[in-house]
Amino acid sequence: MSRSLLKRLPQQIHHRNKEMKTELTHLEQYKMLREEIMHHIKEISRLESWGAVAVASVYTWLLLNDKSISRRYLWFIPSCIILICATRCYISTARIYMIAKYLARIEEAEFGKDSHLPGWERYLRRPDSRALSTASFIAAALIWTIIFATSMTVSWFYYHKSPMG
Repeated sequence: MSRSLLKRLPQQIHHRNKEMKTELTHLEQYKMLREEIMHHIKEISRLESWGAVAVASVYTWLLLNDKSISRRYLWFIPSCIILICATRCYISTARIYMIAKYLARIEEAEFGKDSHLPGWERYLRRPDSRALSTASFIAAALIWTIIFATSMTVSWFYYHKSPMG
């Protein structure tokens, strides 16, 4: 590199850094946070799918190798996988709700009290939408609990059925 280029480079970098925007507009924040919500929704879906595959794989391996399993506690690995997946889904859901609250504040600032265009997050906060959201959360928690309880029952059965080890 030439000396003149080396001298100009720090000045150009400094000039670019001064031009960088550090403040995000409401629209930019809104887009970014909606994108994060979509990421969490995809993550929940992946967790459910891969968790099911992992549990099925471990149970299949355990059933095929039932006679040669030396440690009976291995039957509880699927239950642990389910518990980890359920916890991770809960954490992602909690993050979605936290982001949604902030998005509702952005919508309030942008749309004001306009009832014709309330914004998606404020629309979801209406009593009829909130009841559906609460019911969905309770249903999901109930399904995870049933899956976990079923897994524990199956694991407990095979734990006691397996030879001592």
